Amino acid sequence: MKRKLGIAVFWVVVFLVVVPGSFAGESFDSGRFKEFIHQEMKFWNVPGAAILIIRDGKIIFAEGFGYRDLKNKTPVTTKTLFGIGSCSKAFTSMLLAMLADEKKIDFDRSGDSDQSI
Repeated sequence: MKRKLGIAVFWVVVFLVVVPGSFAGESFDSGRFKEFIHQEMKFWNVPGAAILIIRDGKIIFAEGFGYRDLKNKTPVTTKTLFGIGSCSKAFTSMLLAMLADEKKIDFDRSGDSDQSI
C-alpha cells in the first residue's frame, strides 16, 4: 500500500512540478513528452496512465498509456477511471500548497471569513 501511495504521490509531483518546467516552451513537443512518459512508466513499473495537459484553458494533450488490465491487455484510454483512494488527500494538499505559493491563500491566517480562494 505504501508503495502505491508513493508512486501516486510521485506522479502528482512529476505532473505538477517537473513537467511544466521541462516542457514549458511556447510549442509543446508531444513526441518528446510521450518518450518521457514511457521512460518513467518503465522505471516506476506503472502498468498504465491517462494524462491530460491543459494550457491557457485549452487541452493540448490527452492520451492513455499502457494497460488498465494487464491480464486481458485492455489499454488505458482518456476515459479510463482509476481508483485512487486516499491519494486524493495528497492531490488536495499539493494543490493547496500551490495556491499558497501563488499567494492566493495564506496558511498563516486563521479565522478570516473574508479571505476567498
